[in-house]
Amino acid sequence: MLVIWRGFGWLIPVIVFGAFLLSQIALNSIYGEGFYKANEWPKIVAIVFISLLIASLGYFLNYKKRQVTIDEESGKKKKSPAHSLFFIPVEAWAVIIPVLFFWMQIQTAKTDAKEMAFIESPAVNDVYSVDFTEIFTDTDQKFKYGTLKVVEVKSDGVEVLASEIAYDGKSGVRKDVREGKANNQGYYSGEPFFIPRQYIIELKNQDGIFQVSR
Repeated sequence: MLVIWRGFGWLIPVIVFGAFLLSQIALNSIYGEGFYKANEWPKIVAIVFISLLIASLGYFLNYKKRQVTIDEESGKKKKSPAHSLFFIPVEAWAVIIPVLFFWMQIQTAKTDAKEMAFIESPAVNDVYSVDFTEIFTDTDQKFKYGTLKVVEVKSDGVEVLASEIAYDGKSGVRKDVREGKANNQGYYSGEPFFIPRQYIIELKNQDGIFQVSR
């Protein structure tokens, strides 16, 4: 994606990324690993801080310090181009970013609810994208992301097959699921094994299962 900015518009993504990253590092170092991810309020505090900072930056750049020139012939005042990102003035992003953030939060909540419904009422051929280290004790700590495919549904859990392929990042798994590779029988190996339904729910809540596809 081509990023287009004018003046100091490039500071907007730097501020957003930096604020979230610093708040995550700070809170996890104080309260323990995983605290930031498990709680919503740090993200809300970060987005409020980001919005206020960008609004202040936009006011300073586009109002307080914006150059004004006077046309010698007409005598009319002319402002210099505004500092912007994607042709949108910096200060407008103070509203756009929170709106995008809360929209994404709503969409994520809907997806989580849908996937939890799939877990609570499993079906054959459901595919769970997982962190194998949360399930197996002898998993490669680097190449730890793969899939489980439901091959049989029982009253108290499911029988699953584990993928033969594992990745060092979640994106590789998501791509295979998106392209349909994770639905192929040859994608899996070994014998089916049983996972209790309650344990599957716990894995989902702890992000051991990070995507459910049906």
